[in-house]
Amino acid sequence: MTQATGKHRLSRRARIALMVVGMLLGGGLYVLLGQRPEPTDEQKLYRLVSEAQKAVAQHNTTGLTRLISDDYQDRSGYTREQLVPMIASWMRGGEQYEVQPEIKQMTVRGDFADMVLDVRLRYGGAQQYTEPYRIKLTLQREGRQWKVISAEGWGEAQGGVMGGGESG
Repeated sequence: MTQATGKHRLSRRARIALMVVGMLLGGGLYVLLGQRPEPTDEQKLYRLVSEAQKAVAQHNTTGLTRLISDDYQDRSGYTREQLVPMIASWMRGGEQYEVQPEIKQMTVRGDFADMVLDVRLRYGGAQQYTEPYRIKLTLQREGRQWKVISAEGWGEAQGGVMGGGESG
């Protein structure tokens, strides 16, 4: 401490050491606070359902079909190549649809997941949603994303609400 000012005076070496410690602390805080933990598989699956819901509401064919795996095949024999044009045609129909999905069951087993949803639809300015359609999905992890590889129940919803179709 100097007599005249009453202030502490640090040596150059001490100032450099404090700057290094400050940078390390700042960098450590940035890493800790700046990195989000990887979402769980369940969180990713909830997000997939939410993305599908938004895609339907926005008539976003690409947004919906990107959630379907190239390996898609359901019990009725439909493949992704057959399903995508059906979805595109439905989306081009111009009628507004709202989807209200409720996840009833979700099971993750390694790179596969099973999900059961009750899906209610509201379309064409209707005031109320339909009774729920039970949709069963099988999903597969593809890289860091989950994609639908099979679905049951969508044909009933298509036939009952969207104007025809077979069971899928």
